[in-house]
Amino acid sequence: MTELRGGVNYFHPAGFFASACAGYVWHEFKEGSRSGKDNFPILDAAVGFRLTDDRGVLSLEIQNALGEEVQFEDRPLVSVNNPPALPRYAREFTVFARATLNFE
Repeated sequence: MTELRGGVNYFHPAGFFASACAGYVWHEFKEGSRSGKDNFPILDAAVGFRLTDDRGVLSLEIQNALGEEVQFEDRPLVSVNNPPALPRYAREFTVFARATLNFE
């Protein structure tokens, strides 16, 4: 797999932030009797707010903003100590909200 990516990030002192990332992936796969190629562009973006006193982060994120059909299969290792993570590339246009909170 070859991936070329670039992006920009903006952070405001009041806690607001925004980011955008664009790129292209060239991927060849062979698994058993299955094989093929999957080349696709990437466009991801996010906006959010960092809470005061490091209490957390709220964000709205977009993956695969171009709605490209992606055949890439990311198979992270899963174990008791390593829970499954989000896939590297969204297979379709995806919007999600994320809240990371710190209770101390």
